Formats: sequence, C-alpha cells, structure tokens
Amino acid sequence: MVSDDVAADVSRQKLMQGLALHRDGKLTEAAAIYQDILTQDPGHFDALHLIGVIAHQRGDPERAADLIGQALCIDPNNAAAYSNRGVSLHVLNRLDEALASYDRALALQPDYPEAYCNRANALKDDKRLEEALTNYEKAIALRPEYAEAHSNRGVVLTSLGRLDEAIAGFAEALRIMPDFAEAHAQKLHLQSIVCDWEALEAEASAIPKLGISGASVSPFTMLALEDDPARHRQRSEHYAEEHFTRYALSPITRPDTKPQRLRIGYFSADFRAHPVAYLIARVLELHDRNEFQINAYSYGSIDDDPMRSRLKKAVDEFYQVSALGDTEIADLAREHALDIAVDLTGYTQNSRTGIFACRAAPIQINYLGYPGTMGAPFIDYIISDKTIAPVDFQKYYREKLIYLPAQYQAQDNTISVPDISRNRSEFGLSEKAFVFCAINNSYKITPSEFNIWMRLLLEVEGSVLWLFKSNKWAEENLRSAAQMCGVDPERLIFSPRVPLEVFLEQLTKADLFLDTFNYNSGATASNCLWVGLPIVTKIGNSYTARMAASLLQAIDLPELVTATAQDYERLAFELATQPAKLAQLKRKLTQHRESAPLFDTESFTKHIEIAYQRAYQRYFDGMEPDVIEVE
Repeated sequence: MVSDDVAADVSRQKLMQGLALHRDGKLTEAAAIYQDILTQDPGHFDALHLIGVIAHQRGDPERAADLIGQALCIDPNNAAAYSNRGVSLHVLNRLDEALASYDRALALQPDYPEAYCNRANALKDDKRLEEALTNYEKAIALRPEYAEAHSNRGVVLTSLGRLDEAIAGFAEALRIMPDFAEAHAQKLHLQSIVCDWEALEAEASAIPKLGISGASVSPFTMLALEDDPARHRQRSEHYAEEHFTRYALSPITRPDTKPQRLRIGYFSADFRAHPVAYLIARVLELHDRNEFQINAYSYGSIDDDPMRSRLKKAVDEFYQVSALGDTEIADLAREHALDIAVDLTGYTQNSRTGIFACRAAPIQINYLGYPGTMGAPFIDYIISDKTIAPVDFQKYYREKLIYLPAQYQAQDNTISVPDISRNRSEFGLSEKAFVFCAINNSYKITPSEFNIWMRLLLEVEGSVLWLFKSNKWAEENLRSAAQMCGVDPERLIFSPRVPLEVFLEQLTKADLFLDTFNYNSGATASNCLWVGLPIVTKIGNSYTARMAASLLQAIDLPELVTATAQDYERLAFELATQPAKLAQLKRKLTQHRESAPLFDTESFTKHIEIAYQRAYQRYFDGMEPDVIEVE
C-alpha cells in the first residue's frame, strides 16, 4: 500500500509537470495531468483550481467558475482562486458576484495587485468609473510596473474625458511592456482624437504591423489610421481568433418546415439617441409583419429618451438584456427561435460579440454599426453595396456580401426638415462668410485633408471652417496647425455636440461639406444630404473610405465623388468660387432627395427583407452562405 507521503510526492511531481506545460500554453496536456491527479485525489485543490483556469482560457467561463467554486469548497482561504473565479464571473456578466469574489480575495490578501486590477475591470464595465480608477491606482501602487493596470486605467481616464492623462497611461504601459499591442493601438487612437499628428507621424512605421504581427488589437482603433482593407481584415480575423474562441452552444437544428414568418433579432448597445438608432428606426417600423417578426435585444445603457421609446414601439418584442451574460443572451435568442440575428454594434463601443460566437441564430449578419469586416467565422454575412465593396473587393471581407441595389445605409425619411429661419449669427457664423463645414469626429481628420482645407481658406476670401468641438486638446492642436499653414486660427469655428434637430439646422447654415479620407462621414453625410448640403468626398479602398461615395451615388450625384486629393481640392475650390454652379448643385440635390433611391426607405426595407429571405432560403436548403445580390 502506497503511503500518504509517497502519494503526495507523486501528486506534487505531476502538478509541477502540469504547471510547466500550462505555462508553455499546452493546455490539453496540462489538463490531462491535472485530471490524472484528481482521479487519484478528488479533493486536490490545486488540480481542480487549475483545470478551472484552463476552462476559462479555452473560452468556457461558466465551467471555469463552477470548477474554481468547487476548489474553494476545499480551500476557502485561497485568494488567487477567488480572484480567478471573479474573472470568469465577470466574463459571464455576473458583476455583483465577481466583485464579491474579488472582495474576498482582497480580504485574504490585501496586497494583491491582480485582484485590485480585476476588481477595477469589473467596476469599469459596471460604469462605476471613479471607483475603477481608485482600484487601478491601488494595483499600481502595489506594483508600479503593472502594464495592464496602467493600460486599463487609460481606458477609464478616456471615458472620464481626461485624455492627456490617458495617453500618458498608455505610454507608461508601453514603457513597461514595449510589445503591448492593445495599449499601443489605444494610444494611437487617442492621439488621433486629440489631433496630435506629430506623435502619430513619429510612429507611422508601426501602424501597418500593429494588430497583425504579435497580439491582436481592437480593430476599430485602426480604421482611421490607414486606408488598407487587407490589413483591416487581418486585424479583425486576428482579434476574433484571440478573443472569441469559446465553444458555441449546441448546434441549431434546421427545421423541417420553413417558418411562415421569419424571426429577425436586432442586437445593439445603442438603442437610444445614437446615430445607428436614428438610421435604423424607420426600417424597423416598416418591416412587413406578415413576413417577419422583429425582436430587439438591447445590451446598452437604459436611456429613457424619445428614440428608445420609438424603437420599443417599432418592434414586436423589446428585450433589455444588459444584465445577462453572452451565453445567456444567446440562449434567450434560441428560446425565441430566431432565424436571423443582426449585429448592429460589431466591434464598436460596448460590443457583445460573444453573443454571436455562441451562435444566437442560424444566420448572423454584421450591419451598420461596425464599418468593415468582423473577420469572425460565426458572422455569415455583411450588408453592403457595390460602391462600398465592388466585386473584386470581396476578398477583404470574411463574411459573404449581401449587395443591396442602391446603398448599404438605412435612412429615416420621416425626419423633419429643419426650420431655417434662424440667422447664421446665432450659430457663431458671419452672414457673409463662405462656410466650409467638416463637423466630424476629430479622429477622422488627418494632415492630408486638413492641409487641403487650409489652402482652401487661404484661396477663398472670407471663408471659415466649421468643425466639431471634440475636446480641448484637438481644438488647440487644430488651431496651431492652422497657424502653421498661415491661416488665422480664428477662422476655425468649433461647434459643440447638440441634439439631432439642432444639428440638422446647423447644417443648413453651411455652404459646402468637406469629407475626411480614411474614415468618411456616414450618418453625418446622410444628415447633410437630407438638408440639402453638398458633400465633396474622395473615394478610397476601405469600407470606411467609400461610405460617402455610396450615399452620393444613391442620390445621383456622382460628380461629387473624386478619386484623388488633387481632384477633391479642385472641386471644392470650384464650388466655393462659382456661386452659380454651387446653387445649381444644391437645387439638384433637393430635387433628388425626393426621387433618388437614397431616401426611399420603403424600397430599402423591401430590399433588405428580400436579402433576409434569400439568406434564410439558402440555410433552409442546406446550402452554405454565399454572395447575395438583390436586384
């Protein structure tokens, strides 16, 4: 008979072998050794705890939380296990339980920096930002060289509007860990938000490799930094592979009988006063209820505003699911027997891509919120048009393309045309000035278009440039850049964020809208065209660099789409200096608003419904997703 001491020695040796394999990333081999230990000793705390850790690493946080919970029944005084279980509970969106687990870890080990950082992560996702900041700072005080804590602290500082401190936080994370890709991407994105072009230029050589070689990065952060659709796809695929490897729920059984009404689920963090909501609302109202049941799944904040009220009335069922985990939401969608799930958020803020990794519906579609491929094997289609993605651009998309006949972007043709009785002076504008408008997110502006804008101001006497007041650092940097170009900084006029109805009225006071290059105007371009403000754009290669061109084609104004920076500048100058030509263009725009496809929301809705039916028919017939072209 083997003595307890000998058995314990054997277990320790096996545990060391398992840990070595675990550290090398050989999860299957390590798990086998841990399981072997448990076969001999079912009450072995370390083996049970570490199998739980591997379950989390493999993308099964529910099993991980259960296994680590079992381990804690064996040893209820292990701080690391409480912290690790908290991480799994956090992923499951069980934030109160996660925080309680972190609190227990810190009660056992008050000098535990990882537990403070993990606790801060949960507080951040619970929107308790000041508390999160305090916890990150406690983690850093205990471990000053804690790169992850510095980076996550930067994320919270960004949300609090303390952008200069956030940039410094990301820079500190990179000092500690120079290959920290996500911190690098976040820093570059923030520097584009504050228009620190000198800093961006200093790191220009790093941009093509970031998120492609090495670790993945949040794909959205890179969209405005370069116009390269091949690399955008690579980044998305890399990100999806690293972050959404969790097991899908059991396969969905294909029905024997085709449903009389397809059940469509729209999922979003932005069912509120938000550009995506303004664009999609009318389509939700117009869906044919004889053919479709429309559900909405909201995992964003509960903002009691008129848009949210409108959206709740526009759908058959509205579910607030923000308190549920990704698997629970996918389970709920399956209970509702969804046929098609439409992700309106993608990789933008507050995304919940894990819902779709669990396969919420047999057909899953990327649409509207994220302007590009998600690069994920579980997203079947992306809705587009042949301006956004010509046939030979299909290689830049992991999804199969659904081509709508006119344009990709939904519109609301019931929005009131604004009252134009107020004078320009009420918006801080001279009545006599020619107003170039570029009210857009600051991160979209690069020196390429800004230098053109400055030359236009120098060439068009009495002109001004109307910009969005994004943040004080961007305003200072843009005024400084103008001065370096020989332009009086006072000719740059900054407008704060205002409600949509006021914004539409603002746009009527401008003469010409100047688009950005790498990342065009999308919803803003629709707003401009709706109120009769012409847009000059330059078409590029990426989804984001072709959006305005798509909208202009759909309103029969291809003459406003240019192919080069030189043509863009030449056309803007002509329209600014030839009043008759600009007036004729505005008349044409007003006429086409009524007759061209862009604002024919009724036809657009029918087209997207045809696409849904055809995608489902392929699935019902046992066929793989493929390109769908709606005539």
